[in-house]
Amino acid sequence: MKNSNTPNHRVAFLWDESFLWGLMAFKALKALHLPFELVTAKDIRNGCLDQYAMLFVPGGWASNKSKALGESGINTIRQFVENGGNYLGFCGGAGLATQAKGGIGLLNVKRRPTKERVPSFSGRIKLNIESHPIWKQGVRTTGPGQRTPVFHAWWPSQFIVEDSAIKVLAAYGGALPDSFSSDLNVGDVDANGNWAELEKIYRINLDPGRLLNEPTVIEGTYGKGKVVLSLVHFDTPDDSAGKQVLMNLWEYLADSSVRNSACGDPVPGYAGTIHESPLQNPCAELIALGERNFLWFWRNSMLLQW
Repeated sequence: MKNSNTPNHRVAFLWDESFLWGLMAFKALKALHLPFELVTAKDIRNGCLDQYAMLFVPGGWASNKSKALGESGINTIRQFVENGGNYLGFCGGAGLATQAKGGIGLLNVKRRPTKERVPSFSGRIKLNIESHPIWKQGVRTTGPGQRTPVFHAWWPSQFIVEDSAIKVLAAYGGALPDSFSSDLNVGDVDANGNWAELEKIYRINLDPGRLLNEPTVIEGTYGKGKVVLSLVHFDTPDDSAGKQVLMNLWEYLADSSVRNSACGDPVPGYAGTIHESPLQNPCAELIALGERNFLWFWRNSMLLQW
């Protein structure tokens, strides 16, 4: 149960089953000096959310997050939001809050089946945004009078929103030429290829045009709490517009308008510092080998394309 007398505006960051996406979010939030504290599914089951204004769940497999939480953790999150706590989920963290299999049902939203969606899109894409506090201050658009800023999607799911009580804060616009669908460069296929023919060969939906006007950032309520879900990653490295949205989200959902110089103390018993893996050097050598042989290349400082 959320403690309404909590004097600060603390944010819990669910670390379990987040892997690369958790590390990406961790680095983005640290760079912006936004307050957060790492918590585990066990911490949530033990009642740690009593002390927080917001729960942030980054990307990763929603079903694995659900398994880590267990029935007790899921019920604790539901009670936290019902009593006035706010929930923010990116990609897999967004899927966790839906009605889909493995979801905890904070919003009456489903996920589009794999055979009906574009399962392998990645990269920059325009968003058609609606007026809302999360888009304020410095979220640049593509031209005067337009509301189509560019953000990043990394192999997202797709929402099915049929509940009129849920607000669509943004829908997909057009994909930029440097994005990819599976291993296909969008600009090259648009200029020289044929999406329909390639879909027959790959036997999956590839055309990013299928994403047009699909909801990607949504908001609803569960009890007294706000729930904001995004299929785009505002925590993508070197994304200046994404950084501004992150700050806006923290202010909107946790009332954290004052940026702290460092994150809060970690939950007792949990290491607040992310340590480098002993596998880092061998992995770097393998990655360099692949780069030399044109097997893959860096999309940004954390993500490879092969």
